[in-house]
Amino acid sequence: MLAEALSRGGDFADLYFEHSISNWVLLEDGKVNRAYCDVILGVGIRTVKGDQVGYGFTQELTEKSMLNAASTAATIASSKAEEPSGKFVWLKTKNYYPLKTLLTSVPVKSKLPLVQSANDRCFALSPLVVKVRAGFYDQQKRILVVTSDGTKAEDLQPRNYLYATTVAEKNGKRERAGWNKGGRMDFSYYTPAVVEEIVKTAVDRTLVLFDAVQPPAGEMPCVLGPGVTGVLLHEAIGHGMEADFNRKKISTFSTMIGKKVAEPFVTIIDDGTMPNHLGSINVDDEGTPGQRTVLVDKGILSSYMYDKISARHYKVESTGNGRRQNYQHYIQPRMRNTIM
Repeated sequence: MLAEALSRGGDFADLYFEHSISNWVLLEDGKVNRAYCDVILGVGIRTVKGDQVGYGFTQELTEKSMLNAASTAATIASSKAEEPSGKFVWLKTKNYYPLKTLLTSVPVKSKLPLVQSANDRCFALSPLVVKVRAGFYDQQKRILVVTSDGTKAEDLQPRNYLYATTVAEKNGKRERAGWNKGGRMDFSYYTPAVVEEIVKTAVDRTLVLFDAVQPPAGEMPCVLGPGVTGVLLHEAIGHGMEADFNRKKISTFSTMIGKKVAEPFVTIIDDGTMPNHLGSINVDDEGTPGQRTVLVDKGILSSYMYDKISARHYKVESTGNGRRQNYQHYIQPRMRNTIM
């Protein structure tokens, strides 16, 4: 397949096999009224020529279908072909999310008490709560990456969370809020204490809205707490430091490496090695180990987030930020856990 992907003279090719299973259990109005399971299985085949990408994919894992996908990817190039080495080395990686139990092996009847407990505790915490929606989501994704430069890498990536959303009513006025906790966790993480933290936070966040007031118009200082406000960092700054936007000169930061972009007390890190965090990865989707990357060091922009294509463009090493939505989509350099 790699030989076919390189048959028209591509510089580099890789295979990305994916098998993921997702489960969802939802409780609303005191009843479990929704449950489903999704399965994704397929392979994406990429050919790189310079900065250009050819891509093919198939969910039919037969030799004929996969060779057709490889042939589609190969059309990005039109020069003399080079054979891949045919020698592969398994990549050794650290494990940032060890599991005792695969969530997909936990039966639904074992997950239901979590959701039911979240529902019951929300109602118990305040007589103002009139409606609760609680759910548990889990996903198990297996990937295998094989590259034309001789790397083979695999990973088992869990993803799961428990959430509760509450609606409260007071003096004819209704407010809604929620909370969730999870990550790349083992099922044993979801203890009664974790359930209690989720429901208490959900209820507290709902009730406080009854006392909320509109702020006055105009500019004023804002104090941002840790956590959800990280979305501002992610959207306003993080995406601009992804190397593909800079390589294409469409990011504000495309000429700013080595220059001041923030005050000296600001350091920004993109970290794929935080244990059990959702953004952490043992290996990225093109076979580079997960790592910690300092983007802004005391106000100075020191690095972008690179995948292999952008790293080659800038003549640096990949930072392990090559990510895919799934096997049907080609690689882009995207964030992991981004922290300021």
